[in-house]
Amino acid sequence: MEAANSMTVYVPTSLEIEPETDMQQDNSDMDFDRSQITVRCCLCGTITPRTAENSNNICAECMRINSDITEGITKQIILYRCRTCLRYNGPPWIHYERESPQLLTMLLKKVKGLKSVKLLDANFVYTEEHSKRIKIRITIQKEVDGGSVLQTNLIVEYVENNQQCEECQKSFTPHIWTAVVQVRQKVDHKRTFLYLEQLILKNKTHDKCIKVSEKDDGLDFYFKNKSGASSLKNFITSKIPIKFKVAKKLISHDVHTSNYNYKYTILCDIAPICRDDLCVIPKKLSNLLGGIGPLVLCYKVSQHIHIVDVMTMETQQIDSTLYYQHVFQGFMSKNQLTEFIVIDIDSPEFDPNETKAIRRENFRCVQVELKRASDLDNPDKGSNDTYLVNTHLGEVLNYNDSVLCYDLANANLGESIENGKKDVPDVVPVKKYYPRFRRKNRKRYWKLDRIPMQDETGLEEEDMEEEAKTKTKSRKKSKKSKKKSKQETDRDREFEEFLQQLEEDPELRQNINLYPDRGIMSDLESKFSMMNLEEKKKEIADANKLIKKKKIVKAKRKTEKGKELHKEAQINKAKVKMYMKAIKEDDESDLEEDFPVVQMTELLDNLKLEDD
Repeated sequence: MEAANSMTVYVPTSLEIEPETDMQQDNSDMDFDRSQITVRCCLCGTITPRTAENSNNICAECMRINSDITEGITKQIILYRCRTCLRYNGPPWIHYERESPQLLTMLLKKVKGLKSVKLLDANFVYTEEHSKRIKIRITIQKEVDGGSVLQTNLIVEYVENNQQCEECQKSFTPHIWTAVVQVRQKVDHKRTFLYLEQLILKNKTHDKCIKVSEKDDGLDFYFKNKSGASSLKNFITSKIPIKFKVAKKLISHDVHTSNYNYKYTILCDIAPICRDDLCVIPKKLSNLLGGIGPLVLCYKVSQHIHIVDVMTMETQQIDSTLYYQHVFQGFMSKNQLTEFIVIDIDSPEFDPNETKAIRRENFRCVQVELKRASDLDNPDKGSNDTYLVNTHLGEVLNYNDSVLCYDLANANLGESIENGKKDVPDVVPVKKYYPRFRRKNRKRYWKLDRIPMQDETGLEEEDMEEEAKTKTKSRKKSKKSKKKSKQETDRDREFEEFLQQLEEDPELRQNINLYPDRGIMSDLESKFSMMNLEEKKKEIADANKLIKKKKIVKAKRKTEKGKELHKEAQINKAKVKMYMKAIKEDDESDLEEDFPVVQMTELLDNLKLEDD
């Protein structure tokens, strides 16, 4: 009895409690919470919960110290970038925007050791661009000994080193190109090349071009293979009328393998007919086109040459094949235009373009009475002659409007025109002119992108030869500077004329990418903010009136999305009106209201250009 009372009952601790079987769990009256089982860490003695993954009885802190899951992962990587084209070596050499998802994908591929861990997250850490450092923070997860899973963050640093890519090496090394496209036009201006440059930029057909050089009479595009040159030639053929010729020159030849290395030259000769040119077509071509001409006006140049008869107002199209079978030149160009004023307008009984040009070009044949603007400015010295002529500009002309015309009454006409069957008009109207808006050089809140070109007009080579022959270097340097200054002045003048042509022609702007000029727009907005409150209310009221002017019939046809787009367009028009009011000076309230201003919807906000 005493022995039975002296026995000690051993109560097992929580560490020695064995997990119950399924049968014991069914028979037990109470449930046991396993999450409450704790053990002491075998290294530091900290109480830590015991789980099936933590079979080694080690706390999380000791496990993190003793187990480095970032071992084998590169922490610092050298990233090569071309200084000229700003492309990264993936490979291949590709342009990435800074902190873009595409750049992050390329950087993660360069990290070695990620295959042994599980990548959970990756993002950029902000660094200054001039520091030549790119940092990304990655979150990784890995299973260690005993089945435990560790998770940690890691910073990977990329050091940007400059390295020239292969294409830039070829562009700076002479005689490495394989094919060249030479674009030429025999005219005394370069407006066609400015328009062609914008078409190439919009369609990105110059991506494979290693160099673009500017010549006296055109442009040269260099490529490392023939396929890139052929694609550019096909693109130019689809946009403007040209005649091309392909030539090749043998560079080297391997007798054993029969390998030939050629250099290809593709000459693209653009038709020397430009917009607003007055032309005299040959008699055979006139008969093929139904007796049109011989005096015609070129009002548009696309894949075809669009002409209109200055007497009958009939329109025709001439493709490149037909043109080069019957070649003709421009009789008078844009530099010979004279300003006239519309005195009277009268609609004729018959319009020959009723079924063609009205639906295609918005032409309307009218009879106008014109007088020179110089005669109106100086009535005492000028003449009182007026001219009654037909024109195709009936949709845009109004009383007292200015029109640029060819003054044939004071021009030296050829025998082919004077001896023609049809009478020659004294004045040929070409297009409407906005003199009050062009009175001053106004700020434009939009700008164009340009292709970087190398100037190879031949002036430097000529001057170097002259300096070698003579000892008067100072005189030659002054002569060289004069040539360069004159050349830059001509380029600026032609580019300004091209910008004016874009402003006056909304149809021409559809084929070109326009970008907002942030500096000018911020200045105009600040200037508009200085206006009186009454003036702002008036502008807002005008915008609301434009929105409420919608017809009921059209509103029924429109969907909800269409109504929103229409409302947004009217708001953009009001914003443009505010900008134009900020551009106007205090004493310039009589500007042309029908000037085709560049709308805000035509600007590409998502494609920003760097400020010059």
